[in-house]
Amino acid sequence: MKKQINAIAAFVTANIVGAFNTVYAALPTAGAVTTGAGVTNTTSPFVFVKELMTSGVGIAAVAISALTVLGVAWTSYAAFVESRQKGEWKNFGVTASIGVVLVLGVVLMSILAVDYAA
Repeated sequence: MKKQINAIAAFVTANIVGAFNTVYAALPTAGAVTTGAGVTNTTSPFVFVKELMTSGVGIAAVAISALTVLGVAWTSYAAFVESRQKGEWKNFGVTASIGVVLVLGVVLMSILAVDYAA
Protein backbone atom coordinates (compact mmCIF):
# COMPACT_ATOMS: atom_id res chain seq x y z
CA MET A 1 0.00 0.00 0.00
CA LYS A 2 2.83 2.36 0.87
CA LYS A 3 4.47 1.79 -2.54
CA GLN A 4 1.22 2.65 -4.30
CA ILE A 5 0.89 5.92 -2.35
CA ASN A 6 4.52 6.80 -3.14
CA ALA A 7 3.92 6.07 -6.83
CA ILE A 8 0.79 8.25 -6.88
CA ALA A 9 2.62 11.06 -5.06
CA ALA A 10 5.51 10.86 -7.53
CA PHE A 11 3.09 10.94 -10.48
CA VAL A 12 1.20 13.98 -9.13
CA THR A 13 4.45 15.79 -8.34
CA ALA A 14 5.83 15.12 -11.82
CA ASN A 15 2.65 16.51 -13.39
CA ILE A 16 2.72 19.62 -11.22
CA VAL A 17 6.39 20.26 -12.02
CA GLY A 18 5.74 19.64 -15.70
CA ALA A 19 2.85 22.11 -15.70
CA PHE A 20 4.99 24.69 -13.90
CA ASN A 21 7.79 24.29 -16.44
CA THR A 22 5.32 24.71 -19.30
CA VAL A 23 3.91 27.91 -17.79
CA TYR A 24 7.37 29.21 -16.89
CA ALA A 25 8.64 28.63 -20.43
CA ALA A 26 5.88 30.84 -21.82
CA LEU A 27 6.90 33.87 -19.71
CA PRO A 28 8.73 36.75 -21.40
CA THR A 29 12.35 37.39 -20.53
CA ALA A 30 13.22 40.04 -17.98
CA GLY A 31 14.00 43.52 -19.23
CA ALA A 32 17.13 45.50 -18.52
CA VAL A 33 17.39 47.42 -15.26
CA THR A 34 16.75 51.14 -15.73
CA THR A 35 18.27 54.07 -13.88
CA GLY A 36 14.92 55.61 -13.04
CA ALA A 37 14.80 58.21 -15.79
CA GLY A 38 11.30 59.43 -16.48
CA VAL A 39 10.06 58.69 -12.97
CA THR A 40 6.89 60.55 -12.06
CA ASN A 41 5.39 61.36 -8.68
CA THR A 42 3.10 58.35 -8.92
CA THR A 43 5.97 55.89 -9.37
CA SER A 44 8.56 57.15 -6.90
CA PRO A 45 7.83 58.14 -3.31
CA PHE A 46 11.03 60.22 -3.19
CA VAL A 47 9.99 62.40 -6.11
CA PHE A 48 6.51 62.70 -4.61
CA VAL A 49 7.90 63.91 -1.25
CA LYS A 50 10.25 66.36 -3.02
CA GLU A 51 7.35 67.86 -4.99
CA LEU A 52 5.19 67.83 -1.87
CA MET A 53 7.64 69.95 0.09
CA THR A 54 8.26 72.45 -2.71
CA SER A 55 4.64 73.56 -2.94
CA GLY A 56 2.66 75.52 -0.39
CA VAL A 57 -0.29 73.22 -0.91
CA GLY A 58 1.93 70.26 -0.04
CA ILE A 59 3.11 71.81 3.21
CA ALA A 60 -0.48 72.66 4.16
CA ALA A 61 -1.59 69.13 3.30
CA VAL A 62 1.14 67.63 5.49
CA ALA A 63 0.21 69.95 8.35
CA ILE A 64 -3.50 69.11 8.12
CA SER A 65 -2.76 65.38 7.90
CA ALA A 66 -0.41 65.52 10.89
CA LEU A 67 -2.92 67.43 13.01
CA THR A 68 -5.66 64.99 12.05
CA VAL A 69 -3.53 61.99 13.00
CA LEU A 70 -2.62 63.58 16.34
CA GLY A 71 -6.26 64.48 17.04
CA VAL A 72 -7.49 60.99 16.26
CA ALA A 73 -4.72 59.45 18.37
CA TRP A 74 -5.58 61.68 21.33
CA THR A 75 -9.31 60.95 21.04
CA SER A 76 -8.71 57.22 20.66
CA TYR A 77 -6.44 57.16 23.70
CA ALA A 78 -9.04 59.05 25.75
CA ALA A 79 -11.73 56.57 24.64
CA PHE A 80 -9.41 53.67 25.50
CA VAL A 81 -8.76 54.97 29.02
CA GLU A 82 -12.48 55.58 29.57
CA SER A 83 -13.39 52.13 28.23
CA ARG A 84 -10.79 50.44 30.42
CA GLN A 85 -12.14 52.20 33.51
CA LYS A 86 -15.77 51.40 32.72
CA GLY A 87 -15.17 47.97 31.25
CA GLU A 88 -17.29 48.80 28.17
CA TRP A 89 -15.34 48.53 24.94
CA LYS A 90 -18.07 49.55 22.50
CA ASN A 91 -17.21 53.25 22.72
CA PHE A 92 -13.53 52.58 22.05
CA GLY A 93 -14.29 50.38 19.05
CA VAL A 94 -16.55 52.98 17.48
CA THR A 95 -14.06 55.79 18.11
CA ALA A 96 -11.14 53.80 16.71
CA SER A 97 -13.10 52.76 13.61
CA ILE A 98 -14.21 56.30 12.85
CA GLY A 99 -10.66 57.51 13.50
CA VAL A 100 -9.13 55.09 11.02
CA VAL A 101 -11.61 56.09 8.33
CA LEU A 102 -11.04 59.79 9.07
CA VAL A 103 -7.25 59.52 8.91
CA LEU A 104 -7.33 57.54 5.66
CA GLY A 105 -9.74 60.03 4.13
CA VAL A 106 -7.70 63.07 5.12
CA VAL A 107 -4.43 61.55 3.91
CA LEU A 108 -5.96 60.56 0.57
CA MET A 109 -7.54 64.00 0.15
CA SER A 110 -4.18 65.59 0.91
CA ILE A 111 -2.49 63.48 -1.75
CA LEU A 112 -5.19 64.46 -4.26
CA ALA A 113 -4.81 68.13 -3.36
CA VAL A 114 -1.08 67.99 -3.99
CA ASP A 115 -1.55 66.16 -7.29
CA TYR A 116 -4.13 68.69 -8.53
CA ALA A 117 -2.07 71.67 -7.35
CA ALA A 118 1.03 70.48 -9.21
